[in-house]
Amino acid sequence: MHYIYKIDNNGKYIKGIGLHAFIHNVDYYLDLIKIYADGTIDCWGTCSFEEFELKIKNGWIITQLPEKGRVDMFQLFQVDTSAFDTYIEEAEFVKEVKDTLLFLQNKRTSTEQCLLAFENYLSNPNTINQEKVKQSFYAVPKHLRISILGNMSMGDGPLKAIIAGNLYDEEAVNYLKEYFQLKR
Repeated sequence: MHYIYKIDNNGKYIKGIGLHAFIHNVDYYLDLIKIYADGTIDCWGTCSFEEFELKIKNGWIITQLPEKGRVDMFQLFQVDTSAFDTYIEEAEFVKEVKDTLLFLQNKRTSTEQCLLAFENYLSNPNTINQEKVKQSFYAVPKHLRISILGNMSMGDGPLKAIIAGNLYDEEAVNYLKEYFQLKR
């Protein structure tokens, strides 16, 4: 992730974030997909989020490289696509771009929604709140589901336990409330 900006026609700075992906234009080009707070996305041309989704669907922007092909990084290197081990799926990248737009626009991201669902579950552990934790957890891009709770020693074990239905014990819920310093 790279923090970037652009200047609009009125001289106003628009904050943005750049995420890496590949542009498929005959060969594959490693490039920075630029996402801005005004809702525009620059991926070898400015577009809306909906147009960005079409570019993903049409294969213009990809995150998974084919076995045969060439990756070019503008005068820095050219290498066979087999040299890359890519792991972010296009659908998950779309979720990340959407979250990036939400973040830049000071709106609640999928990670923040998941944290809110977690807090709500701990305040009122029931099957409805369990389902909300599950839905919000899977809304977070898969490659970013490594430490939603922000705790490396515990990881996302509590979220996964809630999803699996293993965390209804009052003692466990109280421990997590205290551990995460929840006021509710």
